[in-house]
Amino acid sequence: MHGLEVARARIHSIDAVITDSLMPRIGGRELIAGIRALRPEIPVLLLSGSIEDNAAPLPEDPATLRLSKPIAPDRLRRELRRVLSRSPQPARPSASQDVKS
Repeated sequence: MHGLEVARARIHSIDAVITDSLMPRIGGRELIAGIRALRPEIPVLLLSGSIEDNAAPLPEDPATLRLSKPIAPDRLRRELRRVLSRSPQPARPSASQDVKS
């Protein structure tokens, strides 16, 4: 099961997504696009250790923050808190209403 499948199955229980930009099955940008189609307001931290990927522009998206690797755990925690604090969180459905794939 890859990240987008997990997101589809548990979309209403996700507060934020932390992903790498380069992954074997689906790239970080593709994952973000899929998540945005499900819930556009979910904050995303996109991590990259690639100079080329860090230079590529991201679509205009205030809920996505790109961070370069390596990243210290304290900084990652701060950035996650920051995106969570500025993201509107919709009311969550009960577990029985969660989207099933």
